[in-house]
Amino acid sequence: MAVQSGTKRQTIRGYRKRRFVVGDKLMLYTGMRTKLSHFLRESTAIAVHDIKIEEDKVYLDDLELNEENLLKLANDDGFESIDEFFDFFCSTHGLPFSGQLIKW
Repeated sequence: MAVQSGTKRQTIRGYRKRRFVVGDKLMLYTGMRTKLSHFLRESTAIAVHDIKIEEDKVYLDDLELNEENLLKLANDDGFESIDEFFDFFCSTHGLPFSGQLIKW
């Protein structure tokens, strides 16, 4: 698994009442809210950015990502392509999506 091996070192989450900040302790799990929930590891937030995902654009801290940076973002989050990234967020969260990019 990418989180366990260290190849995935970020996640994108919707806003919560208490937003993530650099230095927050992170408890990384898989299968949350299921019987298959499993603790992966503990880490610390080293960077936190606001993110907005629209139909064909992504803004990180209000700056639009170009195609190269968008592909890097998608790959770093575990997606093989930009289309896979947009398909996931559209079907799972609906677009537009606003939240936080949390890096550990």
